[in-house]
Amino acid sequence: MRTLTIAILFAATSFAAMAQAAPQGASAPTASIDVQGKPIKRVWMGVDEFKPYAGVYAMADGRMLKVTRQQNRFFAQFDNEAPVRIYATGSKDFVAAHGDLTLQFDAEDGNRREDVIAYTPSTGVTVASR
Repeated sequence: MRTLTIAILFAATSFAAMAQAAPQGASAPTASIDVQGKPIKRVWMGVDEFKPYAGVYAMADGRMLKVTRQQNRFFAQFDNEAPVRIYATGSKDFVAAHGDLTLQFDAEDGNRREDVIAYTPSTGVTVASR
C-alpha cells in the first residue's frame, strides 16, 4: 500500500512539474472554439398571414427593403443585394437563418404592416416605413 501511495504522489508531482515547464505567452499554442448561439425557434406562418408584411419599405439610411414571398418561403432584400430567406420567430418577428438579419414589424394598420425595425451586424439598427 505504501508503494502505491508513493507512486501516485510521484506521478502527481511529475504532472505538476510538466505543467509549470510548458511554454507561456505568445509562443504557446492556442485553440479557438466557434460558439454557436441558440437555434432559431421558428413559428409556422401561412401565406395569408404573411401578406401584411410583403412590400417595400424605405430605410432611414436611404436603402430600400423589399419583403417578398416565393411560394411558401419568405425573403428580405436590401436594394440590389441578393434576397435573404427569413423565418417567422413570432407574430411580427423574422430572422435570417444565420442570424445576420432580424426584422421586427409594428402592429397592423388595416391589412398591412407600416413600419419595421431591421438589425444587421454591419449597419446596426435601422427603422423603415412604407
